[in-house]
Amino acid sequence: LIARNIAKLRRGRTTLVITSSPALLDAADRVLVLDEGAITAEDTHRNLLAGDEAYCLAVAR
Repeated sequence: LIARNIAKLRRGRTTLVITSSPALLDAADRVLVLDEGAITAEDTHRNLLAGDEAYCLAVAR
């Protein structure tokens, strides 16, 4: 429900969502991964799941 509402509200806008919810991450155009304030990875949720072990571990928590 939340992911659907955010998708409706963000149409045509730049939106920053801070979350660890896989449903919200999958709906994002881009996901930035932060570690101690530094961006350590940037891609789609699915690409990060396929190729970034640290990201997979963080999302699985």
